Amino acid sequence: MAANQESERDGILRLQMSGGWGVAELGSYLSLLDEAYRLAATLSLLVAEPELPFNYGWPGLITVRGDYPERTVFPWSSVPPEMTEIKALAGARAGLLRVHSFQLESPGWLEVLGALQPLRIIADSIARWRSENTERRRLLHAFQLQLLSRLPPAVQARYAAGLLEQTMADTQRLAIDVRVSEVSVSDAPPERRE
Repeated sequence: MAANQESERDGILRLQMSGGWGVAELGSYLSLLDEAYRLAATLSLLVAEPELPFNYGWPGLITVRGDYPERTVFPWSSVPPEMTEIKALAGARAGLLRVHSFQLESPGWLEVLGALQPLRIIADSIARWRSENTERRRLLHAFQLQLLSRLPPAVQARYAAGLLEQTMADTQRLAIDVRVSEVSVSDAPPERRE
């Protein structure tokens, strides 16, 4: 399957949950999951289109809709785009992370629907974080290097290090909550995205 087709597919991330959750705790966890999704979408965009930051004459305007007031991102000029511009484009392409299914009783689950590649990054990061303590740092470092190796050196130097650090920090915060016992990701049926 072509990388572009793969990046356009949707997926479902399932989090098995147990224990008592306060409303504020659950809201914070969902906000953190949404932020990790946005960062992973940006990382996925740079992996899928490593030439993007060098496409200074990018044509047209994009209108970003979502949690924030509608706004327009202007075309990039003769200077490389700022990370905020790349994040806005990635967010527009990946779409919103949506609650797909939620079982409230304990044990229960939360399923979110979004772009498959960012969801895979989140699931892989959480799974790797939860591996044995002696392997944790080695695996996380190897995973980061694997993601970085997909990017050209110029993209790595300008964007990837900070973005990867933020993504890993957010997914680590998701992973350490002991009430979330299992994480998986799967393809979404085509009719699920609206």
